[in-house]
Amino acid sequence: MLSRFSDVLQSAADVLAPPPSRLEEFQYHWKMVLNFYHNYDESSKQRVEDTRLPHHLQHMLQLLVDEEAEAAAGADAGAGALGACREAVARRAVPLPDALAALAHADRPAGARALALALLAALLRRTRASLHCAPVHGPLRRVLLRAAPPASPTEREEAELLLALCGRVRREPSLAALFTAPLPEEEPALRLPPAAPRRSPLWDVPPPAARVALAGDGRRTPHDEPERLLLAEPLLRHLHSADSRVVLRACEALLVLASLPAPEVAHLLASSPACECVAERLLAAFRAVPADLDPADAEALPAGWASAPPDEPAPRAPGRRQLGAFFGWLDYCDTLCKECHPALAAHLARAFRSHFLDAAGEALSARGALLATALLARCLRRLDAPELVDEFSDWLVGDGPLEEWPLLLTLVDNCLGADHDLTLETLRFFEVIVEKGNERSMERLVLARVSSRGYVAPPAERDDSAERDERERLNDVSFARERERSRDALQQLQHERRVRERVGELLAHERDERAPSPDLHDDINSFLLLLPRAVLSDPLGADYAQYVADAQRQLQHWLDCTAAHAWRRDTRDADADSCDSRAEADRPAPAPFDEGPFLRALLELAARMPERPYRVNLQLTAVLARLALLPHAALREYLLRPALPAAPATRTLFRALSGVAARLAVAVPRLAQHRRRLHRTRLQLLSEDPAADDAPRHPLLETLIVLEEFCKELAAIAFVQHQHERQQR
Repeated sequence: MLSRFSDVLQSAADVLAPPPSRLEEFQYHWKMVLNFYHNYDESSKQRVEDTRLPHHLQHMLQLLVDEEAEAAAGADAGAGALGACREAVARRAVPLPDALAALAHADRPAGARALALALLAALLRRTRASLHCAPVHGPLRRVLLRAAPPASPTEREEAELLLALCGRVRREPSLAALFTAPLPEEEPALRLPPAAPRRSPLWDVPPPAARVALAGDGRRTPHDEPERLLLAEPLLRHLHSADSRVVLRACEALLVLASLPAPEVAHLLASSPACECVAERLLAAFRAVPADLDPADAEALPAGWASAPPDEPAPRAPGRRQLGAFFGWLDYCDTLCKECHPALAAHLARAFRSHFLDAAGEALSARGALLATALLARCLRRLDAPELVDEFSDWLVGDGPLEEWPLLLTLVDNCLGADHDLTLETLRFFEVIVEKGNERSMERLVLARVSSRGYVAPPAERDDSAERDERERLNDVSFARERERSRDALQQLQHERRVRERVGELLAHERDERAPSPDLHDDINSFLLLLPRAVLSDPLGADYAQYVADAQRQLQHWLDCTAAHAWRRDTRDADADSCDSRAEADRPAPAPFDEGPFLRALLELAARMPERPYRVNLQLTAVLARLALLPHAALREYLLRPALPAAPATRTLFRALSGVAARLAVAVPRLAQHRRRLHRTRLQLLSEDPAADDAPRHPLLETLIVLEEFCKELAAIAFVQHQHERQQR
C-alpha cells in the first residue's frame, strides 16, 4: 500500500518537475567542477578524496558510458551518430578531457593527478571515444609531454593510462601518428574565464607548443626537432621503476607498441633508446645475480616475464629472486623480438649483443666464470627468436679469423682446465650451441673444418700393411689353435661371434630390400667390440637396439631443422671428391688436418675420460652424440667411420675411444673383485633411486660403463644415418 502511494507521488512529481535529461545532468556536474575551482583556495591542505570532485567527474564518465551503450543497443542509431554528451565533449562545450589533463598537470587539490589519470584510462577503456578528435587526443598528448619525474607517486596510474592508450593504438594503428612529436599544430590548453575574484591558476597552463628552446644563436621551436614517439618516452622511464606492477604494465604497453605493423612506428621505436633500454635492464639483472649462487638453480628455475607474482616475499634460497628477475627479462626480450616488426627485431638483436652479450661475456674469464657459463648457456637454450639466436651464435664464433675468437677460446680453455665443475658447465654450453644448430656457427665451429676431408689420408700415403698383417694373423690356423688353448681367448671369440650374429639380425630388419652395406657391419662391430668381453658390465654386449628409436627421432629433428641449410648430405659426393683426389696424384701434399679448437677440445676430453668424473664424461658423450647426428656427410664420416684411412697424426673419435678402452682393459681387471663391483656400479648408475647417487663408486668403473653405453649409442647413430642415406638414394 505504501509502495503504491510512493509511486503515485513520484509520478506526480515527474509531471510537475520532470527529471533532467542526460545532457542536463552532464552539464550540471561540469558546472559543479567549475564552481569548485572558482572557489578553490591554493593554501588549502584538503585532499581530493575529501571533496565532491571525484563524484562529479566519475558521474560524468558514467553518463558517457551509458549514452554510448544506449546508442549501441538502439536499433535506430545512425552510423557514427554522436550522443548529446559526446557531442558536447567533441565541440568542447564541456571540455572534460582538457580538464582532466589540466588536473593531471597541476595536481590540485592533492591527489587530483592520480584521479585524472585513472579517469583518462577509464575513458579509453570503457568508451569508444574517437582519438582522431582533437579535443580528445590533444589533452592526451599534453599528459604525455608533461609526464611526472621518475618514482612519482602516480606512476601506477600513468602506467595504466599508457597501457590503455597503447591498446587503442593497437586497434587503430593510424592513431600512432597523433602521438608523435612535433606535430604541425598543437591544440591550446584549457583556459576558462574566472567566475570569482579568487581564481585558481589551474587553468592557465601554457600549451607545449607555446614553449621555445634556444639552440646556438637562434630560437627554434619543437617543430624543428626530429620526430619521436611520445608513447615510448614515459614507457622507458617506467621500465626502471622499483614497483614491479609498474614495470609489468610498461612492458605490456611497449610490447603492444612494438607489435604494430606500421613500419613508421617501428622506425620511431628503433630510433628511440627502447631496444637499448631493454638490453641494459637485462644486463643489470644479470649482474644482480649473486656470484655464489648454485648453477643448478639456473636449470631448475622456470621464469617468464609475466608469470612471477609481483612483490612476492623473499624466497628461502638466497639469490633466487634475482635469478627469476634475470630470466624474466630474458623471456621478455625474446618475446618482444618475436612479436615486433622485423625492422625493430633486427635492431633489438644488435642491441642485445652490444649492450648485454659483450658485457656479460667478460664474466667468462673472471672469478664468476662458473655461474656466468651456466647463465649464458641457459640464455641460449631459452631463446626462440631467430634474430637473437643468430646474433648469439655470431657472438660466440666471432666475425674474423680464429685468433679473433676470444670468447670461444676462453670457453675451450675453461673446458680443458682442472676445475671439473667449470668443465661440466662449459660442456653444457657446447651442447646448447649444437642443439640450436645455427648454420653459421656450426659452419665455423665444425663443418668448415671437415668439409675438405683433410682427415682422409691420400692414397699414396695409406699404409694397409698393418691391416693386412692383422687379417693374416687372425686367419693363421696355428694362431687360432693357440688362442683356443686359452679359456679367456675362447670366450672372447665366442663373444665376438655372438656380437656379429646379433648385429646381422638387427640389420636384417632394414626396410630397404637391398642387402646392408658391409661397411655398416664393420662400423657397428668396431664400436660394439671396442671393449673386450672381460671388462663388459652388460652381459648382452651387442644390444644397441635400445638406442635406435631415440637416434631416429633426433635425426628426424635435425633433418627438419636443417632442411634449408646448404650442407653436404650424401657420402657419394665425398667419395667423388676422394676419387678426384686420387686421380691427381701429382698435386702438392695437403696441409696437416686442423680440426679446430672446438673439435680438438672434445677429442682431447674423450681421450682423457678416465681422468674425469662420471658427470663430465656423461655430458661429453651427449655433446659428441649430437654432433654425430648432424646430417652432414663429412662430419658423419669423420665421427662414425672407425675404418676410415685417417691421415697421419690426425685425431679421430674412434682413435680417442680406442686409447681409453685399452687403458681400461688393463686397469679394471687389477681392481679387487672387479666383476662384482662393476655389476653393482652398473645397477647404481641405472637406478632411479636418488640414494644410489650417494653410494661410493670407483671412477674407473664409472668411466667404463659410460664408454660401453656410448659405443652402443654410436652404433645406433651409425645405423640410422646409414639407413637414412640409403633411403635417399
